[in-house]
Amino acid sequence: MTPIITAATVKTTTGISRNVEDRKLDPFIYAAQLTLKKVTGKTGYDAIVAAFPAFTGAATLQTLYDDYIVNFLSWKVIELAGTRMFTEPDRNGTFTRSDNTYQSVDGKTLAMGKADSRDMAGIYMQELIDYLTDNTDLFTWYDAGYCSDNITKPNTGGVITRLDRFQRPYGEPWYNQYDPDGY
Repeated sequence: MTPIITAATVKTTTGISRNVEDRKLDPFIYAAQLTLKKVTGKTGYDAIVAAFPAFTGAATLQTLYDDYIVNFLSWKVIELAGTRMFTEPDRNGTFTRSDNTYQSVDGKTLAMGKADSRDMAGIYMQELIDYLTDNTDLFTWYDAGYCSDNITKPNTGGVITRLDRFQRPYGEPWYNQYDPDGY
């Protein structure tokens, strides 16, 4: 897969420290581009990759890339790599490093940074979709109905209604001694 954004661009666009190691961002660039492929559709994604980096004769793709794709991809990379930038997973847990000392990281701290990045990526994804939808005459490969159905929707803050595998309807206890499976 051809990378259409670099770790340096991600750092500049999002304002994170330039001292963040590229190795912590690079694996997530490809994952962010797969999300872009869902937003634009395969044909649109292939057109963007084919025109990158020169965009010769493709001024509309250049505008799309500069004004929308860079912001979306940068924040998507930060969303995906947020935990890895802040911490290093080890066999004994997740730690932050300060000089030669290691400190365990709590889940609340990790969740706050992840939520901020997710919100920013969602904002820029919506801007990208709106721009493509408003300019379908320029981007004839964009099919708003097909592409929007394939998009991973950002978290809307709704209520999660999953049931635990031990929950039973009508207030039954999770363990039933008469059930041959023991549940």
